[in-house]
Amino acid sequence: MALGEAKARKRAYDELLTKSPFCVFCGGNTRAVTVDHIPAKVMFDGKQRPKGLEFSACEICNNGAKHADLVAAWVGRFYPDPKTNEQKEEIPKLLKAINNNIPGLLQEMKMGRGAEKLAMRKLPIEIDGGLLHVGPLLQKYMQVFSLKLGLALYYEVSGNILPETGGIAVRWFSNYEKFTGDFPDQLANFLGPSKTLVAGKKHVSDQFQYAWEIAENKEFGIYFASFRMSFAVFAAAALDPKVIALPAGEDGLKVYSPIDVKALIQSL
Repeated sequence: MALGEAKARKRAYDELLTKSPFCVFCGGNTRAVTVDHIPAKVMFDGKQRPKGLEFSACEICNNGAKHADLVAAWVGRFYPDPKTNEQKEEIPKLLKAINNNIPGLLQEMKMGRGAEKLAMRKLPIEIDGGLLHVGPLLQKYMQVFSLKLGLALYYEVSGNILPETGGIAVRWFSNYEKFTGDFPDQLANFLGPSKTLVAGKKHVSDQFQYAWEIAENKEFGIYFASFRMSFAVFAAAALDPKVIALPAGEDGLKVYSPIDVKALIQSL
């Protein structure tokens, strides 16, 4: 990075921290000391991420969730298969980083041959590649990624930090659920037009899109983000946790406070 570019970035970060001095992820009572990119640069091909969706964060909420970003980056590259040499070269780097930092995750994600055959039979179409097993370790890291994403979009759209007394519920969906009809298309259709990150003529809509619908008083909103054709995240956030309506059949979804989210990050 050129010296001038580094100075410009530091100046932009300082301005953001001055404008928004508190962490947007843990209730707004902790001083922000870093700038967090949601989604992280590692989610994008060659880490080429246009500016935008950058948020003030405390050290724990930012750096404590780095491994969750790694996991989401790996899951986000499951489909479609990488085509360019650059895309192909990123896969072993991600695998090595996950194996070094999250022991046991890659082993947990492997689906047995018999289980994979049974799962394949449920698909209405044939797909290339294999399937991943969603175990407790993968679920925990994807939950942290999804919660931070939901809190970031709540702040981006409403202009306010979700307070400690607020609540957020999230659910991430794999492309397998899309293929089998378990994806809530009716909810996605309810949202506004999708957006992505853009820099001049460059955009990353093939890798990331997001949309939302928010109440006029900004006290409640639902948010959606998709990553390539691999997975998607739905989030509902509200000043009053009691007003969050969970999707039918998803009674097991937990409503988190921002303090809960920080504790979950610290447990990784």
